[in-house]
Amino acid sequence: MKDIYYRPDQTQQLDLLDKANHIKEDRTPEDLLFQLMLSWGLPLSLPIEQQIIDNQTVFFVAGNSLVACFDTLTPTLIDTVAQHKPLRFVSSEQAIHKDEDKTNFKERFKQLSPETEVKFI
Repeated sequence: MKDIYYRPDQTQQLDLLDKANHIKEDRTPEDLLFQLMLSWGLPLSLPIEQQIIDNQTVFFVAGNSLVACFDTLTPTLIDTVAQHKPLRFVSSEQAIHKDEDKTNFKERFKQLSPETEVKFI
C-alpha cells in the first residue's frame, strides 16, 4: 500500500487524483491477497485456489474462508461467489466502476449469504 498519510499543507489540489488510489501500481492481485492474509492473521500455507468467474480471477483461500477478487466486479460474479457462502469476501475499490455498485454488491451478499463479511480495500 502507498503511504496515505498526507498533511493538508503538503498536498495540492492537482495531486488529489494521484492520491485517490492507495494501492501501489506495481502490485499484483497475489500481492494484495498475501498482504490481506497476513494482516488478518491467516497463514500463507493455507490452500489457495484460483477460479475464473465471469472472465475475472477469483481467489478461494481454504475453501470458503476468504474469497478475494481484485478484477472488475460484476453482478454475475457476486452472485456466483455468494453461492459459495464465504466467511469473508474482499475486493478493491478500483474493482467497482460506480459508487452505487458497492452498496448493491453488499446488499446482494446480505440477501444470498448474510453471514459473509464484505470488505473493500
